[in-house]
Amino acid sequence: NSPWMIEAWHLPEHYILAPIVAFDAENVAVIGEPGSLIDGSDCYDPEGEEKFRGPMGMVFSSCRGVTLKGYTYQNAANWAHQIDSSTCVHMDGVTVLAGHDGINIHHCVGVVIENCDFRTGDDCVAGYDAERVTIRNCSFNTACSAFRFGGRYLLVENCRFWGPGEYPHRVSGRHNTLTAFLYYSMKYDHIRQDSGNWRIRNCTVENVDMLIDYHYGKDFCQEGHPLTDITMENVKVTGLLKPSALAPMPGAPLKAVFRNVTMA
Repeated sequence: NSPWMIEAWHLPEHYILAPIVAFDAENVAVIGEPGSLIDGSDCYDPEGEEKFRGPMGMVFSSCRGVTLKGYTYQNAANWAHQIDSSTCVHMDGVTVLAGHDGINIHHCVGVVIENCDFRTGDDCVAGYDAERVTIRNCSFNTACSAFRFGGRYLLVENCRFWGPGEYPHRVSGRHNTLTAFLYYSMKYDHIRQDSGNWRIRNCTVENVDMLIDYHYGKDFCQEGHPLTDITMENVKVTGLLKPSALAPMPGAPLKAVFRNVTMA
């Protein structure tokens, strides 16, 4: 009976067959001691997503109060952490190595990710229709996109983005980091409103292909609600390979503000 449960979000069976699953729960936590390690062992499932992915590492659906702290998750067979329709999520001091996405947050409100180290074979942080997401003091290394995100009130501060990926992309085998920020809003899931009020400040970006990729309508990932505004300040960018894409939805202007952003 969680008010945040979105009926349009239906997880396939291979998503929820995870070692750790919580549904419609309150105040759940996974807290590691020094040296704590979870190894997903890259489980292969020919019946799974894309005919090779195994289960998610952890799944939290329609939960109120989720704490993830102080452990390493490596070789996830699918997304290491899948969180949907939940509120008050706090991840602190978690390391994700290799595998697929580090964390996916969909239809969530109130997410804090801090002091984490993501070195993934797919996106580091992904999700859409998320609100009030704060990410600070983290490091992002990937062979895909550091952020594939859509939502409101996003704050990213004091973070390092760097490529190429230490671990190869799980499908193509390449190592290059595609983008620091890829906009993500699909039209066929329940999304409440436009994305906006993005603030990225006091960050460094090193050796990625693109800083921002927002090209509305180019594929299914960018066909939902548009992005309304983004602000970057005190961001140092080095080794950029391609120009950013800032092509908003026709009739929906994008306000982009850059203050003290240096590129070399």
